[in-house]
Amino acid sequence: MRIIEINALDNGAHNNQTIDGEIPVPSGWAIIPEDMVCENFPFGDVVVDNSEPPVVVEWIPGVIPEPDPEPDTEPEPEYKYILNTNSKKIHYHNCSSISTMAEKNKQGYNGSVSDMLAQGYTACKTCNPE
Repeated sequence: MRIIEINALDNGAHNNQTIDGEIPVPSGWAIIPEDMVCENFPFGDVVVDNSEPPVVVEWIPGVIPEPDPEPDTEPEPEYKYILNTNSKKIHYHNCSSISTMAEKNKQGYNGSVSDMLAQGYTACKTCNPE
């Protein structure tokens, strides 16, 4: 025997929980006939008769909700570092100091910080690239 919880929640929705097995039917639950197909379960509504215990006489399939789309992920930056060719500073690509830098002084860079330090660049004190 399969039974379904039919008590409505405070917002009018149902949990549509089911239990299989030979157990007494608790209050607020109804028997699902063995031959009843519950399409799109648990998304749907039940119609029960007035018998005691109640029996589901109709299952009204609901709409299966679409899954939430995956959140947009930030694309990988084109460059790991941004060099200021005027001040000779090395910045991470997302450093707040980059917004104040003149476009003509910006240069993308994917090499190692140590190579740029050897060429006379210094690490930004805001983002401290390593």
